[in-house]
Amino acid sequence: MRYLVTPSIAALLLLAACNASQSSKEYAAAAADSTGFADDITSMHSSSRKIARSADIRCRVRNVQDATLALETTVTQLGGLVTQSTIESPAIEQRTLSYKPDSLKQVISYTPIAHLVLRVPAYHLDSLLHLLPQVTEFTEYRDLRQDDKTLAYLANALRNEALRPAQLKSKIADTGINTLQAVDRRIDNLQILDDVHYATVSIELAQPAQVYTTTIINTDYAATEPFGRQLANSLYNGWAALQSLFVALVAVWPLWLMIATGWWLYVTRKRKQAVRGA
Repeated sequence: MRYLVTPSIAALLLLAACNASQSSKEYAAAAADSTGFADDITSMHSSSRKIARSADIRCRVRNVQDATLALETTVTQLGGLVTQSTIESPAIEQRTLSYKPDSLKQVISYTPIAHLVLRVPAYHLDSLLHLLPQVTEFTEYRDLRQDDKTLAYLANALRNEALRPAQLKSKIADTGINTLQAVDRRIDNLQILDDVHYATVSIELAQPAQVYTTTIINTDYAATEPFGRQLANSLYNGWAALQSLFVALVAVWPLWLMIATGWWLYVTRKRKQAVRGA
């Protein structure tokens, strides 16, 4: 009996999950086409308005690593998401100085910079902005925006509401263009809802210039041969040159033969002239 209960429970859980998934899809689709709030947006501060909040901030901090970690931890605790977290240290200047015969001292000045893109529940945006002064030295730039997307959202919903199911079915057989447009408008409205529920904050953190010093190998010195090796190579190269010269002289032996013959003829002629003169 026990073995029959377990598959039954699994089947019920699977069915419930499918129903929940279907319900969530239906709820999302219904939310994307909802126009019930149209009469409640006469006031600029109405809670029914679709206000998307975002911020761009550039700050100076004492330590980029610590400030980045603090912000990431806070966003997670607020139920948000870190969509981007990039830390880089571009070099400002780099110099190589003499240190020892076999080594050099390399000095690099750089500025640590962090780029963060954070998404937090819109009602926690103020909490995040109030935290920034605690982890930053001062703010260079701050741009807080509240985009009212109510009319764009309502326009999409009204267009989809105008397509009654019977009319929609009759037009699907033709081209299906109206169906695709309705889907696109639903996706646009879902994106608007996502932007309304979660504020996007782009933060750039910069740290004062730092200096990094390290010792590196002097490659020129490492590539230089020792004196003993240079002397041995010189002796070997000289002996090799002497051998090459001797081989070259032997190779032109006909020239030496002609010179010797000419010298012999010259000496013989001089002797005969001397005998005749005597």
